[in-house]
Amino acid sequence: MKFYRAFIRIFNSFVLILIIGVVWVRVFDKDSLSFYMTDTSVGEKLFESRDCFTCHGIGGKDPQVAEYPHLNGQPSTYLHTQIKDIRSGLRSNGMTSIMKVAVDQVRDDELRELARYLNQVE
Repeated sequence: MKFYRAFIRIFNSFVLILIIGVVWVRVFDKDSLSFYMTDTSVGEKLFESRDCFTCHGIGGKDPQVAEYPHLNGQPSTYLHTQIKDIRSGLRSNGMTSIMKVAVDQVRDDELRELARYLNQVE
């Protein structure tokens, strides 16, 4: 009987942790959820319409200047954070002054789509 109660407690704890994890991802961590979403057409269109390819190359694979970063395949949360930091002024090194002008008018949902697209580009 003691084994059964211990098993039930462990099982209930596991289920509770699982539920908390799912709720966290669904409510608070949109980037983790977006990792599993494969439709990147919105981000691709944004990348082209915002002329990001002129500096970073098609799909962020081939920057035009050696100092510009390769964006393809980077983690989407990393890209999203870096762009937000450039836009807010938290990041101001290298060529960020040029990039700041380019991202000032980009909305957060568009940043998320751009980051997801660049993460999936191979």
